[in-house]
Amino acid sequence: MLGFRLKSGFCGALLLAATGTIAHAATPADHHGDVLVEVEAWPDDLHALGLDVWTHRTAEPRVLVRVTPQDQAALDASGYGYTVVDPDLGTRVQAERDRLTGAAAPVLGGGLDPTFHSDFRDYGTVDARLDALAAAFPGRVSVVNVGVSLEGRAIRGLRISNPGPADRPVILMQSCQHAREWISVASAMWAAEAFASANAGSLLDGLLDQAELVVVPIVNPDGYVYSWNVERYWRKNRRDDHGVDLNRNWSVVWGGEGASPDPFAENYHGTGPFSEPESAAMRDFVAADPNMVAMLDVHSFGQLLLYPWGYDYVDSADEATYDAITSSMANEMWAPHQEWYSPLQSSDLYPASGNSIDWGYGVYGLYSITIELRPEFTEKWDFVLPPQFIIPTGEELVIGLAELIEASVALGPGAPGDSGGEVETSTGDPDTGGPGDTTTDDPPLTSGDPDTGGPADTGVDPPPPPPSTSGSPPDPLPEGTAGSEGSDSGAAADPLSERGCGCRSSNGGGSGWWWASLMLVAIRRRRQRLGAG
Repeated sequence: MLGFRLKSGFCGALLLAATGTIAHAATPADHHGDVLVEVEAWPDDLHALGLDVWTHRTAEPRVLVRVTPQDQAALDASGYGYTVVDPDLGTRVQAERDRLTGAAAPVLGGGLDPTFHSDFRDYGTVDARLDALAAAFPGRVSVVNVGVSLEGRAIRGLRISNPGPADRPVILMQSCQHAREWISVASAMWAAEAFASANAGSLLDGLLDQAELVVVPIVNPDGYVYSWNVERYWRKNRRDDHGVDLNRNWSVVWGGEGASPDPFAENYHGTGPFSEPESAAMRDFVAADPNMVAMLDVHSFGQLLLYPWGYDYVDSADEATYDAITSSMANEMWAPHQEWYSPLQSSDLYPASGNSIDWGYGVYGLYSITIELRPEFTEKWDFVLPPQFIIPTGEELVIGLAELIEASVALGPGAPGDSGGEVETSTGDPDTGGPGDTTTDDPPLTSGDPDTGGPADTGVDPPPPPPSTSGSPPDPLPEGTAGSEGSDSGAAADPLSERGCGCRSSNGGGSGWWWASLMLVAIRRRRQRLGAG
């Protein structure tokens, strides 16, 4: 471990304002001297060196890493081979700052400003846009208050639905657990507005008849503000002088592989599950809504669709269903711009314990997926993207989200995930309580009775994969075989209790892929009839 480390953003004191929010008296970090390198190693090897891992190639040891001048000696001493991708990250950071400083502010009154999506927007502007959307579409959109951040900022979102039954399925989309991933905020806002403004009779309008969509665009407002004002590559929240990685702070296998006990590591897991008010607020929001069936966690970058489990390489009992859903999402998302999002079990990217999708699936049986947005693993772009990426990436997110909503509605509520072995959580209440004693494991999450029936055979084959291009050709969809599937045996009161799942095959393996694919083909055909306007 490094004897010393650059504490990013340590440029000045924090002053507590009378309003309860934090004002930063700091000089913005310029990042001149920071180098982007591609290292021939695995992510955990570089986390152990205290380096800022960004993303990596799947199935091979090639990792993109930001190396500060203070970290260079440790990388050189490690013996890992590396190639310099960008010798000075400060150049792109400064160009972005200059552009945003000179950009005209969007109009906040008198209706929606059509230029809002022409560039990235800060916390205050995004927050005001939520109110503007609710005012512009009062019959469909309302503001939801999720909680308050460590520094006193509101965590808010939008509930979007057409008038209808109160017990319809609810799908949650959250973004910006990691502060520097600005494209996640911009794309989530584009998606929220696409659903809010959907024309009558369109696909999106039809989905809002069947389900409610909740969009929380900035889960980590303090970190997001800090990334704008002080440290562009800041990832965590603003706990003390080091921050906590909110996506390692959830309770399922908290503190396991891929999460660090070192407060200055980029993947620091905090002092206990839900030690941070931001992750605790999201936990409580999910726990309070018995109709929630799915969660999409939006990140960048790498163009991936990740599903549980992330804490270990073991397959979930619903592996086949997740494979079918994410393959369908990827095929649909290919259409507008021929960009491929690779479906992948999360741990196959790298193990990450205490993450939100493992928690959503493991505790509540939500269809939980992480999407890593643009760019792909690339030598040209990273977290700092030009604004022309916003709308195309947002369009891809809308399509993927729509596919997840359709699949979740068709499948019905899931069941808490079966890891195939013991799943460690805190001994606190998984619904409402705090960390508890993390040295003792909860009972393992187990599957319920085998399923006994299933959707009727539509008599059609699964769709072919999209055509290859000169970019990243998509992988072919896997072959499936018919299996014995069934209906939900009913939800027990305790989210950790044993219960059946309509999406689960009797053996927890791949036989469910076939019928799930048939269901998604039917969805796709209905979409073609309705149109996506």
